[in-house]
Amino acid sequence: MTILKQFWPLFELLKGESNTALVGKLALSGALCASVAHYALTPLELTKTRMQLLAQKKAAASNGATRTEGVASLSSSPSPIETMLAIVKEEGGVGALFRGADVVAIGHFVAGGVGFSTTEVTSLPIFIYRSTSPPSSPSP
Repeated sequence: MTILKQFWPLFELLKGESNTALVGKLALSGALCASVAHYALTPLELTKTRMQLLAQKKAAASNGATRTEGVASLSSSPSPIETMLAIVKEEGGVGALFRGADVVAIGHFVAGGVGFSTTEVTSLPIFIYRSTSPPSSPSP
């Protein structure tokens, strides 16, 4: 019974709507959540990737590689804040932190909608079955 109480809002939603409307609402909520979250986190993802690339270029420079584009002069690894400030300063303002965010948001809009609605729709019969099936007897 605790599963029914936990998912009571979803059961109430099922009672009053068609399956198509339910799947549509689930897909839209998953799509919006995933795209907004990934759009908002794009600056952090860009900073992390840039720091990883700087570390690889510094390692290559210390091993004698010739194409390091000025990274060999860095004496220490920059912090995330320093990396973000450098991106803003060198690449054209705060908008540079959101480079590629539109593509990320579109991709996660589709993936989030499909993933969330599929998970919710396929897990619902499992929860209903588990809540209505008799408990299994312990084995001796």
